[in-house]
Amino acid sequence: MGLENFGISAPCKDLYKHFGITAENLVSKILDKLKIDTD
Repeated sequence: MGLENFGISAPCKDLYKHFGITAENLVSKILDKLKIDTD
């Protein structure tokens, strides 16, 4: 993933919760790049 910051405005769901972009932080950054620890 990328993005270091530029041209911020708002809403679009408040800029995807201010860049966490979420859906549980993109399934916890794709399960920590497929280390897959699901408890």
